[in-house]
Amino acid sequence: MALDETPIPSSTLNPAIPGADILTLNGGVGYTWESLSVDLGYMAIFYKTRRVTNNSLETGNNPAALPFSGVPGGDKYETFQNFVSMHLRYRF
Repeated sequence: MALDETPIPSSTLNPAIPGADILTLNGGVGYTWESLSVDLGYMAIFYKTRRVTNNSLETGNNPAALPFSGVPGGDKYETFQNFVSMHLRYRF
């Protein structure tokens, strides 16, 4: 398990790089039978929900070109990732 805080402040956050604080959970199992080994791994990455109230994305700070919906409190970004891996090994 790991916790990583984002270096991106809300004033410059945009969808091109939607960084957020993350929490990762990792796990894996392995099995060896004679010369053959099989390993399985899983990682889930939970991103903290962030709200954007700036217009820094390709607008040149032009309020008329604001790409966000104008929802009070800003647009909400939610991200989740998961990874699965498998490793096979045979020893001669």
